Amino acid sequence: MRGIIVEKKAAPLITNTKVHHNEEAGVTFYGEAKGHLENVESYSNTTGFSINDSTYPVITHSKAYSNNTGFLSSENNKAVIADCDSFRNNASGFAVYEDGSAAFKAQNIIDGCRFYENKWDGISIRGAVSVTITNTESQGNQFAAGLSATETAAVSVKNSRFTGNKFGAKIGGRVSLSASDSSFDKNSDSGAFMDGNSKVSFERCTFDNNLDGFYSAANAYITASDCSMSKNSNIGLSIRDTSTGEFKDCLNRGNEKKNMDNKSKAGKKPQFDNSFSISLKNLF
Repeated sequence: MRGIIVEKKAAPLITNTKVHHNEEAGVTFYGEAKGHLENVESYSNTTGFSINDSTYPVITHSKAYSNNTGFLSSENNKAVIADCDSFRNNASGFAVYEDGSAAFKAQNIIDGCRFYENKWDGISIRGAVSVTITNTESQGNQFAAGLSATETAAVSVKNSRFTGNKFGAKIGGRVSLSASDSSFDKNSDSGAFMDGNSKVSFERCTFDNNLDGFYSAANAYITASDCSMSKNSNIGLSIRDTSTGEFKDCLNRGNEKKNMDNKSKAGKKPQFDNSFSISLKNLF
């Protein structure tokens, strides 16, 4: 049913291995297991790599493809995924969730990875988890988001790229997100979409050549500095309902919005709508 199981505090080194066509996961970490996987390919399984209730498993230079989900992390994990590829999976490239209390338990690090051409999110984060994403690309996940985060997740993004998806980033549900030196460009909907009491900050990021560059639907608190929201086919910056925040030293030009009407038709959303409190400083 499963290809490889690492459990009960085991800490093996597994290298240069292919795991495929198993009924469940190709590789499973469970029960405080540790260990290091290097150059492991997991494909045509239900899940490529399943990490459950484990402490610091490390997966490097590995691939997950043609599974349902590429990497699945849940329940009190502290996992490191570095220089890995997850692509052409039927759901998400990487999914992490925690169904416990609001106290952060799971702590995942994604560094130097590539998530592409998955049918759903490149990276999907849900629940009381903490995820750090650095030097990573999530692209070509055309039916969902390069990065999706909901339900009290805490996410840090640095030096990463989210392009060619439906949404570059889709954030909602009391999520805390901090992003710097990253691009959310060339997505078919919004570069970044926020709602649901999320708290987000962006520094030196780009939201260019999307439908909408930066779109806040409701109840988000947003800060952005030294960012670009330009050359989008609809709106560069759209703030709606009770969203609040500050945009400082941002570039907003060359967007093709043709009117300010509050219409439901795609591409005709208002730039500023209903009650909002927003400070715009040095917006060019």
